[in-house]
Amino acid sequence: MYDLYKAITNIDTDNNKLLQCYNEYMKFSVARPPTRKKFLRNMESKITDDEFLGDTRSLLPPDEIYKPDEAWELVKKELVRKI
Repeated sequence: MYDLYKAITNIDTDNNKLLQCYNEYMKFSVARPPTRKKFLRNMESKITDDEFLGDTRSLLPPDEIYKPDEAWELVKKELVRKI
């Protein structure tokens, strides 16, 4: 989610192309891609999971300000609603 958040907020990103990449990746990696409802349910549980959030924090530079709940709301609004 962090990488999607950074792409949406820091560069001129074509969200439709991001979704196109996601769809191509899903075709390659799983037999049945998750529905939007399943995707949302999965991420809603992860966004409160300390292990999931800790993995992200450990990869960020010390001076990076990252608020996962805000990032998720933006990613959800800009991308997930279009899945």
